[in-house]
Amino acid sequence: MGRVTPEFWKKFAVEIDHPEADVIFLSCGGIRALEVVEEIEQLTGKPVITSNQAQMWSCLRRAGIKDELNGFGQIFKKPGKTLWPHS
Repeated sequence: MGRVTPEFWKKFAVEIDHPEADVIFLSCGGIRALEVVEEIEQLTGKPVITSNQAQMWSCLRRAGIKDELNGFGQIFKKPGKTLWPHS
């Protein structure tokens, strides 16, 4: 999976976008999509969540870090305050 380019994932995400979807989820820790998350969000108007993003978000929250981070998508611009249900 690591050989598949971020550009492929961007094209794929735009193709699978559905009007009724609230978010686009790209699952697999071995894909390189983080580089294009913000581009996908701009093209689709929807938040994008990748497995690596979700893991990074969880690690930061568990460490008590709640800072907003630029360049990694909406999940880090509106990072929330707690992990549910483990407040």
